[in-house]
Amino acid sequence: MKYAELSKKTKLIIIVYSLLGLLIGVFVIGFYIQKDNDKELLEKGERADASVVELYEQVTGTRKNKTYRYYMDVAFFTNVEKVEVLPKSDNIVDKIAAISEEAVANAKLGDYQSMRLSISQVSYQRHKKGDKVKVVYMKEEPTRAKLLEEIQ
Repeated sequence: MKYAELSKKTKLIIIVYSLLGLLIGVFVIGFYIQKDNDKELLEKGERADASVVELYEQVTGTRKNKTYRYYMDVAFFTNVEKVEVLPKSDNIVDKIAAISEEAVANAKLGDYQSMRLSISQVSYQRHKKGDKVKVVYMKEEPTRAKLLEEIQ
C-alpha cells in the first residue's frame, strides 16, 4: 500500500511515531556525548580545590508539574604549581634560605576562577555555603568545569 492511499489517521500515527523516534534518538545521542565529555574531563582534566560560594534551587513549571534545577557557585584557582627549592648545602643558613625561597615561590595562587555549576539534588543537599569541594576542569578551557563527585 502506498503512502498516498493511507487514511489521514494512519498518516498522522506514522508522523507522530517517526517524530517520537527522532526525539528519542536525539536524547540518546546527547546522553552519549555528555558521557564522553565527562570521561574526557576525568582522564585529561586538572583537579582543584574549590570553595562553595552559594547554592541555588530553581523551580519552574506549574503548581502540579514543577521542575527543579540545582546550581552551585564555586571559586578556585587554576595553574597552581608547587615549587620545591633545594638548599645549596647542608649549612643551616642555606636550608633557611631555601625554605624562605620556596615559601615565596609558592605564594602565587594561580588564576582565579568563579563559576556556576549545574549539580544534582544530592550534591545540593550535601553541601552548604563555605564547604570545600573538588572540581575538575580542562587546563586549556578552565570554564569547562564540573564538580568531581558528579562525574565519578
